[in-house]
Amino acid sequence: MGPAPSGCIRLYIAKGVPLFVHWTLLLGGPGISLLIPPFRLQILYFSLGYALLVFIHEAGHASAAVFLGMKVYSIQLSAFGARCHTSTPKSFGAAILFSVAGVAIQSVLLVVTALLIASFGYPRSALGASFVAVFVFTNAWIILISLIPGKSPKSDVGTDGYLLLTLLANRRLGRAYAYPDTSPTFSPSTQLAQLKDFLPAGFTHGIEVLNDNTTTFEFVVTTLSTHLQVSTDQATNWAVAVHTKGGIMIPLSSADAAAEAAADICKDALANGHKFVCRAVSVALPVQSG
Repeated sequence: MGPAPSGCIRLYIAKGVPLFVHWTLLLGGPGISLLIPPFRLQILYFSLGYALLVFIHEAGHASAAVFLGMKVYSIQLSAFGARCHTSTPKSFGAAILFSVAGVAIQSVLLVVTALLIASFGYPRSALGASFVAVFVFTNAWIILISLIPGKSPKSDVGTDGYLLLTLLANRRLGRAYAYPDTSPTFSPSTQLAQLKDFLPAGFTHGIEVLNDNTTTFEFVVTTLSTHLQVSTDQATNWAVAVHTKGGIMIPLSSADAAAEAAADICKDALANGHKFVCRAVSVALPVQSG
């Protein structure tokens, strides 16, 4: 198995789908406690409830993807910008259903929790009261935030509302279906080694892969797995990094190995009609004075 994305730990794999948890997920409980005065272990309960709520949202997307015949590559949980990485929906209807699934399952949870309170009263235990606060008030707030169309220029993640509005606007205008691109892209001539935080420590030879808004996620996983001879899990981690950062540099054993891998990947991309940028890169290490 490949390493978890930066800042994440791998908790569980269900049917081959890795579940990554980012450290920021721990901030959910303290954040809620700023709005609702905590007592004793309530901050811990808030954290558990918030983590479960985020998981339920992404599970909604994953369930919709499975129902639509899409491939689920990974689920990544964090306090901000949790993601369910899947293959691309193939139609307007599928894309709309996938985009709204997270909010839909949250809404079901909100209604069920409200009905339980109406039937049995407000729970008296600290655990029950904490989970109700998260599943009702925090849940309603997240639903509202998710439905507000927005995408930060510094983020690769658009809200569910942003995806829905873009899809519905394109449908109304009669445009051909295309899943909205929400990931950063660079010019094909960009050299990642010259950008901050892209050059791995000790990198001398390898390939650089750039994100674009046409090549499918599944193609990136397949071609990297095939031509770099790594597991699908490792290739998925790299594909996620390409999608979220705009590109990655992958170290290889030699300049010849890098040139061969880049040539094979580009040939594969051309054969499949993708404008996928992958090229061999060599970086000279700084000379250390005696």
